[in-house]
Amino acid sequence: MERVLKTLGLAVTAAVGLGGLGLTAWNHAHTQELAARRPFLERQMALCFEASRLAAQLATSPAAETRAAAGARFEELYWGELAIVEDAAVEQAMVAFRAAWTAGKDPSSLRVPALTVAHRCRDLVLSSWDIDLGPLPSARR
Repeated sequence: MERVLKTLGLAVTAAVGLGGLGLTAWNHAHTQELAARRPFLERQMALCFEASRLAAQLATSPAAETRAAAGARFEELYWGELAIVEDAAVEQAMVAFRAAWTAGKDPSSLRVPALTVAHRCRDLVLSSWDIDLGPLPSARR
């Protein structure tokens, strides 16, 4: 009986040690994966913030020159850089915003589509970084 308990104790000790090693290896791999993804995620976040800012400027700025500069940069993001890092929801929001903007409507009618771009970008960035802030109450109109 004493020998069985000793063997069992060694087996438990070995299992705990191996489990700790496995956990350490998994943690290291997870950390390495995040480090490898970090430059992409940071660029994705920066471009999403920029797209959101530009849409807001197009929807709210009273200055024609500000809107012109924002529109030119928005087009660059739309046809280039943002397409590399966006997901389907951001793409749909950008397409809808651009359609409303290029239709030449009153800039104030772009406010809700601009918020939609911002919210879809928020969802993408939070999801990419595995952050849960919960849903927005959608109080803006």
